[in-house]
Amino acid sequence: MGDLTPILTKVFQLMDSDKNGHIDEQEGWAIGRALGGSGGDAKKWWDTILAADTDGSGTIELDEWLAYNLTAYKGKEGSGLLELQAMYERLEQSLARRAQQQHLAQVSAATVEEDLEEIPMDGSAATTSVPSATTATAPTSNALRSRFKELDTDGDGALTKDELGDFHMMLSDSQLESLFAAADQDGSGAISYEEFCNSIEAFDKAKADEANAVDDLLPE
Repeated sequence: MGDLTPILTKVFQLMDSDKNGHIDEQEGWAIGRALGGSGGDAKKWWDTILAADTDGSGTIELDEWLAYNLTAYKGKEGSGLLELQAMYERLEQSLARRAQQQHLAQVSAATVEEDLEEIPMDGSAATTSVPSATTATAPTSNALRSRFKELDTDGDGALTKDELGDFHMMLSDSQLESLFAAADQDGSGAISYEEFCNSIEAFDKAKADEANAVDDLLPE
């Protein structure tokens, strides 16, 4: 039987996104989503592991995490090691995917800015240098389409709340609800590409709200 302390410590350090020595509710929900859960599933996951919070602080410290799990896996260290290794790998993969999505979103945003900078604003070359309306907006549309496809993980042409939760892992449920409500303009329960484009400011705000937390989540 192996000692589970090293792998438990590695998992804890990955979950502790801001490296302050404890896991709080926002981090717990983010990890629940990273492990494949919806917002509701993420809350249930957090409520479950909150049993480790023996001092009632509302957060989980490393010693509490270790004590809780070493007790839970007592006599089952072999299977526990496999479960924890699988959990660690899933978290790493999710964070790596999130890093790639973040990078592509940044590239898309940079492309939009570059395209807009190339359009003359004084009208001096309106007849020769300024592209037609269709040509001028095409690069921007392409950039937005690329960003939309990164969010639309199942490729069905619409964004669900779960897909938004998977991408914006560090948003709270209330923040996610606000973002979805702002974008789902027809109340269909899904966000079309047109609605996404019309709500791009709300998506940019959501990205800004979680930017610092996302940076902390990325593997060193």
